[in-house]
Amino acid sequence: MVTQEKFPRPLTDQEKAWLRQALSLLPTGEYFGGGRWVDIETGEAKPLDPPVDPEPYLAQIEDLVVVDRCRCGNPRCHTVDFQHYRPGHSMALVHTNTDDGRELIVFEDEETGWLTQLEVIG
Repeated sequence: MVTQEKFPRPLTDQEKAWLRQALSLLPTGEYFGGGRWVDIETGEAKPLDPPVDPEPYLAQIEDLVVVDRCRCGNPRCHTVDFQHYRPGHSMALVHTNTDDGRELIVFEDEETGWLTQLEVIG
């Protein structure tokens, strides 16, 4: 029997850990591939991105509420929308990897700065 997930719900400990892991990269400049991704034309590593203060984002974690999740059916997909999600207004803030090698992407609302979505895919 498949249990239907109920929304809204609080973040799980794992979701909070993924957010903290990703947001911890903001002051390092490695949050969007800087220092890790390679330009396919030049073969050179992408330069570090400008440092960003993570505190405004970290301060949001305890108040986030999951309002929906991806229903793609991939067992390795863990994508959730937060209460501030508005279609067409989110942009990727951090793009990195989880400890098990999946892509970890955190999105924010480009107008308000609220965290809107967590994608863990792979």
